[in-house]
Amino acid sequence: MSVPGNINTAPPPSSFDDNNEFYEESRMAKFKRRLKEEPLIPLGCALTCWALYEATRSIKSGDKYRTNRMFRRRIYAQGFTILAMVGGSAYWESDRTKRKEFDGLVAEKQKKERHEAWLKELEARDEEEQELRALRNKLMKARTAEKQDFTQDERKLLEEKQRRDNGQNEDGTDIHILEGQWEEKAGVQLPYTIGHENAGWIHAKGSSVTGLEVGDPVILHPLVTCGLCRACRFGDDVHCENSTFPGINVDGGYAEFLKTTARSVIKLDPKLQPADVAALADAGLTAYHAAAKAAKVLRPGEFCVIIGAGGLGHIGIQVMAAISGATLVVIDQNPDALALAKDIGADHVVQAKDDGSFVDEVLELTGKKGAEAVIDFVAEGGATSTGVKMLRRAGNYYVVGYGENINIPTIDIISTEINFIGNLVGSYNDLSELMVLAAQGKVKLHTQQYKLADFQQAIDDLSAGKVRGRAILVP
Repeated sequence: MSVPGNINTAPPPSSFDDNNEFYEESRMAKFKRRLKEEPLIPLGCALTCWALYEATRSIKSGDKYRTNRMFRRRIYAQGFTILAMVGGSAYWESDRTKRKEFDGLVAEKQKKERHEAWLKELEARDEEEQELRALRNKLMKARTAEKQDFTQDERKLLEEKQRRDNGQNEDGTDIHILEGQWEEKAGVQLPYTIGHENAGWIHAKGSSVTGLEVGDPVILHPLVTCGLCRACRFGDDVHCENSTFPGINVDGGYAEFLKTTARSVIKLDPKLQPADVAALADAGLTAYHAAAKAAKVLRPGEFCVIIGAGGLGHIGIQVMAAISGATLVVIDQNPDALALAKDIGADHVVQAKDDGSFVDEVLELTGKKGAEAVIDFVAEGGATSTGVKMLRRAGNYYVVGYGENINIPTIDIISTEINFIGNLVGSYNDLSELMVLAAQGKVKLHTQQYKLADFQQAIDDLSAGKVRGRAILVP
């Protein structure tokens, strides 16, 4: 494999170089060598000190002539010393040049070693990815892992993942992926491993990782980001130009181990367990991202309508209740969901009906003016058309759910100056703040756990609407 880049091909310094001891000598050895090579400088210093000493003696004895003579000798000795130092400086210029050249060679050698190590790691990653893909193909052809005759090397490969994943959440996005809704957006090639909400314990770490230790409980930000692009520099890493999304466009967490980067890891408070917060990695983060946006512009007492009190909605309600002084009006078709919403912070609950009469109920609560903000966690089945009717002039409509088109006449948008704001997951900082609320007990999740081997049952239950709260896969 060729080595790209401008790598200096000059041979690095070695023990076979001429005068190599020059670079390894101690300070005392260097002092002795310079004393031996430039004896005129210490001689000039000695003569200067002798002249000063004799001048001092003559002053004490009162001999003015001898004093003047000694001071003149001191001046001569100092001039001699200065000339010796100038000459020595010119001589040692070559010494400094040699040192600079040597340091440059060392730096080039280190740069080349780092580059070669990085190339080797890329090759190893590529080889591992090919082997894993071959294993998945083998599983797909046989339809079940129990029927496979894995070799010892194949089993070892599966065990050499970097982080033990002990809490992978299943949500609607996984269902949408299986239905093919994300195929065009993500561009993944089957087979690949889904699972985009991950938490667990660190199983192994790289030598350059600091602040994290093996065994630490962590939650992962959904994206693996570069930290260098414009979006990352602004702290808006959800829009990283070079990101990957495990479980969406690369292999995810439906596995015992998941490899990630330190940039994506948040260490959990001792009060929290990975299986209890895994669903917050995406669903909770998305709800927090939208709620935090709304909370920044809502004043205490203003109205915020929340459409949907399900998986994301019930998180959004808790977040809004914790960080905002707004009056919360929650809409849902399910009476049980509304009862839960009331318990976790909703000021008013309104049951959605097919005839749309609930819109009038909301307008009545807001004094016929509408709400300053609407957070739509549904965005399908006509939710957006009715949601806009509940929005105040110059209000903000936060779209979180997806599934239908927004059909609003542009004249209505212009005349009322309403704003439609999309929400995609959230930033690393958003997730970090959400973990603080979770540790404080202000955001709680209802979860239903499944064994990793029972992932198909979890998917079926989720598709059938049998899961209350969030479904969690645990190895």
